[in-house]
Amino acid sequence: MTPSPTPWIDTLPGWLFTAAGAALLAVVVLTPAWLDEHEAAWRLGVMRAQADALAQQRSNYEVFAAALEADEPVLLERLALTHLNLSLKDVYPVRITEPASAGTADVGAWLAVPQPRIGRDLPAYAPPNNRLTRVATGPGRPGLLAIGLVCLIGGIFYGPGAGLRGHPAAAPATNTPRPGTVRGPVRAHPM
Repeated sequence: MTPSPTPWIDTLPGWLFTAAGAALLAVVVLTPAWLDEHEAAWRLGVMRAQADALAQQRSNYEVFAAALEADEPVLLERLALTHLNLSLKDVYPVRITEPASAGTADVGAWLAVPQPRIGRDLPAYAPPNNRLTRVATGPGRPGLLAIGLVCLIGGIFYGPGAGLRGHPAAAPATNTPRPGTVRGPVRAHPM
């Protein structure tokens, strides 16, 4: 009896399909999480810049409070000129083009540190734009997932030894005894 020819699919190694299917599934499943991590890292950078600005502002307020407690004459003079509209004795302005309190009347403006703005001080978020992210997150995502599953299942079903399971030539003969057993002669059925 001649062995039957093997189908062409049995000649391909099953691990190739398994690896390809696992890679496709990994891309489809992990790319959205990677994009979320990329955006979270950008947001962390923005928050760190904002925290640095707030720390600088807190430092300004602490220096201001310490100067008030120490009764520094320059600070008290400035506060008297801007907030109380008082002038010092024997001090005359050299040139007045606008009121003394214009632009300096608000203590918060002296101490405030502007928060960094996205697009001006910090770069705007730009997600990675490459073919991998477009395919793995675009409208072709379900198709890529299906192809990955088919490759993975095909790799498992057509893996090593899978071709031997379906061929009749590979099936053991029914009249061969098992090791360790004794059989009598095989007789043909009378019919």
